Amino acid sequence: MKISKNTISIFRNFSAIHESLVVDSGSSIVSISKERNIIAVYDPPEEFPDFGIFRLSEFLSGVSLFKLDDVDFIFKDKFVQIKYENNSIKYVFTDKDLIEYVDAVKPPEKYKGFDKFNSTFELSEDDIQRIKKSAGILFTGSSFKTDVEIVSKDGSGTIKVQDEDDIMSNNFSVNIETEGDCNITFNVDYLIMLRGDYSVSVLNKKLIKFAHKTLPLIYLISPRVN
Repeated sequence: MKISKNTISIFRNFSAIHESLVVDSGSSIVSISKERNIIAVYDPPEEFPDFGIFRLSEFLSGVSLFKLDDVDFIFKDKFVQIKYENNSIKYVFTDKDLIEYVDAVKPPEKYKGFDKFNSTFELSEDDIQRIKKSAGILFTGSSFKTDVEIVSKDGSGTIKVQDEDDIMSNNFSVNIETEGDCNITFNVDYLIMLRGDYSVSVLNKKLIKFAHKTLPLIYLISPRVN
């Protein structure tokens, strides 16, 4: 079978959330961080069998040896053969029960179907990248972690990047228009989504959802715990 460039890109993104990956046949793919504060859910176009990968970055490095368009993935019970012309890799799967986060994952439908949000708004890829880059530019000498604060009322508000413990510090802001009122704060390091434009939903002080505009991909992020 073939695996699309989008799916490989999402696997690579998921490797930043957790080092391992579990795939259940016929189901959405879920990744959850060790801290349980970032959850990602993807509906792949491929029909994968059940498998587990302990070191996802290692698997992806093996795939990167070849031109993806010309690679065939031959899935067996215990391994996948990654075949390219006269080259091949045998990559052995890991028992899914040995992967750390498996017991913490709920059925994907619970994540995708959650809709108890206070507000929604749109956020472009450019704005997301500026938010992330501003943290590296404006807070290089800070010993504290950098917060993203989203606040709006009566349909308008701001996304502000600032030092979590110093209201007089540098800051960067993006003006937004919302449906409903927003109030949530989380660490900028949690913004590890795949590049793209997103629809954003906020459950005040508890949860923020990023839904990719062109791919069946969502992220659920919990705020920083004081």
